[in-house]
Amino acid sequence: MTVNQARHICRAAAAVANVEYVFVFGSNAIVFWLEEVGIRDTEELFGVETSRELVLSVSEENPELNTLVDAVIGELSLFDSTFGVYAHANPAKGLFKAPKSWVERAKIVQEQGVKIVAPHPVDLVFSKMLGFREKDWLFCKKVMRLFGIVPEDLESLAEEYLLEHPQEASAVKKALAVLKGKLSKESDSEPPAP
Repeated sequence: MTVNQARHICRAAAAVANVEYVFVFGSNAIVFWLEEVGIRDTEELFGVETSRELVLSVSEENPELNTLVDAVIGELSLFDSTFGVYAHANPAKGLFKAPKSWVERAKIVQEQGVKIVAPHPVDLVFSKMLGFREKDWLFCKKVMRLFGIVPEDLESLAEEYLLEHPQEASAVKKALAVLKGKLSKESDSEPPAP
């Protein structure tokens, strides 16, 4: 997904829901940070074809607005068939796991009267780490390298997150251990620099 495609989806979502703010999540939310490092789209970052969906939320208080956005510009909509990309709208609470302070690190992109709120790469990695499907590992690895994120950054977020969600302690600790193990294996298998 390109940043222009993501911006288009956000403008459309804001128009459908008649809102000023659109919050983006998931793997394609990273596209709003890629311009800073000279990358044009998520496919260039990951080296594989990426999802056509932009996960977003237009309202926590009114879930019907997210349902409306999903119906009008979601998968299999006229928007999808016309532009080849679509929105997947839900309340953020179920989509994104990060400490509440993520909002302080987020980027707000102004787009023709719409404010697009994109979590910082470290928060996107943290959330993906907790989901930890195989495709999440690729996301974590690539984004960590590109933005200089180290396991200690994620441990710091984990401490904060667990103060807010102590019931998730074992899952968070396991996810951190798996991530560190995969990073360690990866660095062990890389040939030494000449």
